[in-house]
Amino acid sequence: MKKRMIVAVAVMLASPALAAEKMQALNDKSIIAKAVEGKQVDLVFSGSAKEKYFPDALYEGFTVSELDDTQFCFYSNADGPNVDDAKFKDIARPDKADLCVSRDEVSAKYDNTDVAGAPPQPFFHSDTKNCKWVWKTGKGIGLWTEDCKFDADSWTVTYNEADDSFGQGTGKDDQYAVLRQFHKNADESPDVLLPALRKAKLIPDDDECKFQISKDETLTPHLKVYDIVPLGKRKAAYEAVPDDELPDPPCGDVGLAVDYEAYWVIDDRHPDRVLFVNLGQDGSMFDPYSITLF
Repeated sequence: MKKRMIVAVAVMLASPALAAEKMQALNDKSIIAKAVEGKQVDLVFSGSAKEKYFPDALYEGFTVSELDDTQFCFYSNADGPNVDDAKFKDIARPDKADLCVSRDEVSAKYDNTDVAGAPPQPFFHSDTKNCKWVWKTGKGIGLWTEDCKFDADSWTVTYNEADDSFGQGTGKDDQYAVLRQFHKNADESPDVLLPALRKAKLIPDDDECKFQISKDETLTPHLKVYDIVPLGKRKAAYEAVPDDELPDPPCGDVGLAVDYEAYWVIDDRHPDRVLFVNLGQDGSMFDPYSITLF
């Protein structure tokens, strides 16, 4: 089962931003691999990687394929090196169509925006040429989001005060929720939200869907990750679907994800909040690790 991205929640406030060019060394062990993989970066190489393979000052728009303890692996782009070129045979992975170098010999160059009180701006993008990071806030919540322009369409993430959510899309009438915030009493179980979720038609209108601590995550000291999972006959029907078929989500739009990535989170520093994070099939234009409650 694929690994979900767990939100790292902090307690901060924000003030006006300052922009400056910055370098991020990719041997920094605080970098979360799951946050970076699949994203684009502009790269500067050093050491033997620069001497043997990448002599240019900057390589733009390479997509991160894997980040492990020692190696940084990436896909080239149309203007970049060819993985099949004999020159790269010692660092190429032909079976994965990518190239790998030591994390000690590569950095990411990016335009950084400092926002006082906010977590650091990400150094990666969905698209390095067409997207920029913007710090956005809602009711007691903030996060880094991307504004992107592709051809004639401008994509953004917008806070919707009416339902306390952030939506992603090309306009006011073309938004789908990627982050929802719900409230409860601090001492209550998240199951207290189920009646409202049923009324909103976000989960089936029966008693066969409940919150359950995720079995697929290693929980951090402050975070608990949940799924809304099927019970009883609904669970039996879900498990009866043949392995070569894709079942419908058994508990609706905010229930157990089947062919996309989504989860619920409660931070023990803010036990009165419950967040639903929807990363979709291909990721979203926000950094879930930057979600900040205040």
